[in-house]
Amino acid sequence: MPNGRVRNHSSKTLWVVETDTGPAVAHKLAPGRQSPGSVDADGFRAVDGTPVDAHTSWVKLIDLSTADVADSGDQLTRGCVLCGNVGDNQFGTVTYNDADEWGEPIRR
Repeated sequence: MPNGRVRNHSSKTLWVVETDTGPAVAHKLAPGRQSPGSVDADGFRAVDGTPVDAHTSWVKLIDLSTADVADSGDQLTRGCVLCGNVGDNQFGTVTYNDADEWGEPIRR
C-alpha cells in the first residue's frame, strides 16, 4: 500500500498523524527527520501552532503524497501537490505520542 510521507526540512517540530494502526496517533517529527517508510502519514501540523501556508490546523496528505515542510518567514510551507487544509476534527480523537525520537533522518 502506498504511503504518505512527511519530510521536515523546517526548524519546527511537527505532529504527524497516522491512522493505520487503529485510532489516530500523532507523533513528534523533529527538524531534519522524515516519517518512517513503514508508516502511512495522514496529516501534519506544527507542534507550536505555527501556520502552514496560513493554516493552523491539520494538513491532510492525499494518497501517496509527500509533504516537504520548510520555513517560510514566520510560517511554514508544505511543498506538496496532493495536500489539503482540514479542520481539527478531521482525524477524530487524536492521541499524542510525546516521544522525541520518532521518524528517521532525511536521506539526501
